[in-house]
Amino acid sequence: MPDFVIHGVEHVYDAFDEYEHPNPINVRVAETSLATALDRAPRLLQEVVDKKRVGFRSSGMFVAQLIRVEDDAGHLLFQDLTAINGLLRSYGGDLEDYRDVGSRAVFVSYAHLDEDFATRLWDALSTRGVRLWLDSRDRDTEVALLRFGPWDSDDRTKKVLGRAIGRAHGLLLLLSENSVGRPWVRWEVDFAARAGRDRHLFLACLAIESGVLTEPPDWVRGVIDSGNVHDFRDWRDPSAFESAVRRLMYEVFLFREA
Repeated sequence: MPDFVIHGVEHVYDAFDEYEHPNPINVRVAETSLATALDRAPRLLQEVVDKKRVGFRSSGMFVAQLIRVEDDAGHLLFQDLTAINGLLRSYGGDLEDYRDVGSRAVFVSYAHLDEDFATRLWDALSTRGVRLWLDSRDRDTEVALLRFGPWDSDDRTKKVLGRAIGRAHGLLLLLSENSVGRPWVRWEVDFAARAGRDRHLFLACLAIESGVLTEPPDWVRGVIDSGNVHDFRDWRDPSAFESAVRRLMYEVFLFREA
């Protein structure tokens, strides 16, 4: 039986019903099935919260919520996006992203000319509980862009992208003739590769065009040589796209669908 790490958040409400920034919590469950871990998760997380609050005087409420379950290697096995999608709240007059606490995203590096595929992938993986950081779909992107640097500078953009990649679970490179020629895509992949040396962060290629793997540039070859390449060249065919998504979920996220 495998070990699982159960991740959650502690919600804090005071007597005046003012909401504080949620606190991340986790607990390890040894040698059990995923179904059993999920069944026990809410109680175990609440026990962690209650133990933390022993002797703490307050008229408020401290409520635990299950967010995700991972294996020892950090692979996502379950994720509840119910309370994460689109949740931006105000703490102390500043806008914060609750999702940064609740869920690690997977960054999507792509050329905007391939946005049809990117949004289709976003829809398919989101319904399976995987949160993607896709600039055209992320509500916090515009807010984040307003926080950093001058309005039209590369430095500002790098801060936003670096922040997103730095908090990500991994990076999916949508590999096409469009993307291999984009300097920003190369910068994102290089940044993720550097970040991955310090912590668990996977890089995977999704090939969406025939021929793009024949003579890739050197900066792409390193990712391809890792063997983590997934064939989405027939993505316009609904059946082929669905099959490729299922393989991606199984091989990258270790997600086993019924």
